[in-house]
Amino acid sequence: MAKRSKVVLFLVEGPSDESALIAPFASLWNAHGVCSGAVVESEAFFCDVTTVHLFGSEVDFTITNSVLKNVHNLIAGRIERKHTYDWKDLVRVVHIVDLDGVFVPSSCIRPGTRSGFHYGDDFIEAPDTSDVVLRNQVKAAALRRLVATSALRHGKRNIPYGVFFVSRNLEHALYGLPRDFSEDEKERLSIAFGEKYKGDPEGFARLLRSEEVRVPGESHADTWRYAQKGTNSLKRGSNLHLLIDEFEDCDNG
Repeated sequence: MAKRSKVVLFLVEGPSDESALIAPFASLWNAHGVCSGAVVESEAFFCDVTTVHLFGSEVDFTITNSVLKNVHNLIAGRIERKHTYDWKDLVRVVHIVDLDGVFVPSSCIRPGTRSGFHYGDDFIEAPDTSDVVLRNQVKAAALRRLVATSALRHGKRNIPYGVFFVSRNLEHALYGLPRDFSEDEKERLSIAFGEKYKGDPEGFARLLRSEEVRVPGESHADTWRYAQKGTNSLKRGSNLHLLIDEFEDCDNG
């Protein structure tokens, strides 16, 4: 395949995020991002890149203790293997993460009888609460590092970068479904969502801007400050609407 000349690269956690988000965002880009002539590409980590060095995972990129290096390694590995775009083609990197209640006070973490982590509107349950505390400490530090990063450095190039969130995860933020889902269920829901909105980008924009989804804050920094207060990282919401504003500013500029 020929390399792209200009690429907006979306980084997501897994295949369900790709199925749900990439086609609708590509449609929005086609509608509003024409000034750059860029196309949308996507890559999935197949892990939580903010904690992969802590818990380990079978991934196709080199894992380090630095979340920024892990992001860089993922992109570098996919470029080398796929040959569909190169670093020089990248005009924007958009990184979408789940919050998973990462910023809640430790008083909201309680013991539970089920295996794994389970989430409510104001609590996280796990058999060993210390696992949640450690996960939250590591993930919160990594997210703050990503939030403070406005560009990825490669050679002499600085590629504009921004990290955006869904809370507490994709199903909760965009579908309004707070319960736990199997991987098969997540994929079925995501495919249906992506199919629905790839042909209705304005409907997708309305959803992201709706009172149910849009979190308070006029800027990227404002929305991340909101996410870090109290139990907001467990509540339904997202700051993905800010991307639409970027697209429209590009179109109007």
